[in-house]
Amino acid sequence: MEEKLIWKVSRAELKKIYRMFDKLTGTVEPSYRVLHFFYHGGLKIFGTDGTAKLLYLAGSFPPFNGIYSIPLNDLKVILHGRSDEEINFEFSGRNVNIFTESEFLQVRNTQRSDLPFHISEHFEIFSYTSLNTFRDALDFSSVVLEEPENTCFVIFNNVLYSAGISHNIACVAKVEEARVDRMLLGEVPYVTARHLVKSLGEVKQCEELAVGFNGDELSLNCNGVVYHVSVEPHIPRALPGLLRSLPDEGGEEKDLREFHAVLKKVYTFHPRGTVRVTQARDSRNQWQISVQVAAGLYVSRMEALGRLEGTLTVEVHRLRSALMRLGNKARVSSVNRSLVFSSRSKYLFLAAR
Repeated sequence: MEEKLIWKVSRAELKKIYRMFDKLTGTVEPSYRVLHFFYHGGLKIFGTDGTAKLLYLAGSFPPFNGIYSIPLNDLKVILHGRSDEEINFEFSGRNVNIFTESEFLQVRNTQRSDLPFHISEHFEIFSYTSLNTFRDALDFSSVVLEEPENTCFVIFNNVLYSAGISHNIACVAKVEEARVDRMLLGEVPYVTARHLVKSLGEVKQCEELAVGFNGDELSLNCNGVVYHVSVEPHIPRALPGLLRSLPDEGGEEKDLREFHAVLKKVYTFHPRGTVRVTQARDSRNQWQISVQVAAGLYVSRMEALGRLEGTLTVEVHRLRSALMRLGNKARVSSVNRSLVFSSRSKYLFLAAR
């Protein structure tokens, strides 16, 4: 008699798995919103957004051939109910039967013989860090970007950095020390970076994240949860200069709360407006902040956080998003006509023109 292939999982655990893949695959391309089940040293689940791949080890399981693909949206119907209730996935013929004591869901014609994706191996691990540290760095470096911009990873002076540069604003974050001195890792699309930030936020019970590289993909490995991220071997021309000019612990610590409050008002006036920050003409101790659109003009003054050489011009939603991630205090210094806000291992560069 053929052995039944049944994977048993609690509804609470299934919800966690669903959220990890849901955040990674996004909503832009429906064809990516699929979970692929296959055998590779155990039962594994795979999903992708086209650039980042997620592999989840579901546990020990009898070997089987081929792959079963289940649309993520089909699983929604089974997610509601008691958290501790056991859910059974029976892989039978070309179908997958999903059932509990009171429910039955059949997903038909799900099996295929080949894997519609490539699973990379042989990654060289060059750094170990906490998942939250990596996620926070990627969140900070990508928050000022939009499509079709890219965030990038690079190793400089034995430190892994994540960075995002757009127009007159740049965010650079130290991730962790690395085993190699310098290495170009490459760029990741903005959309994938945001998918990773959200998906990593759903990974629980992860003490240490192993970061590796194989020449084409970045690998993030933590307790049976593995991300492979394709990178383009390119970095912005301005990045090496920014890394060389990162301030040490210099600069005066400033309270950012007034700046946050003013930017909130500017954002309320026009969320997509371009804000101009200048030194007030009649006072070296004040900044003038303004935004002008076809419908009107808003101007405000605040205590200066540093000496400006020129005008800071940046879209308010980018500046506000980055500053919010620095918190209420940051060290402020001037580097090559740029004002640099630094807090812990995060650096916000604002270029004056």
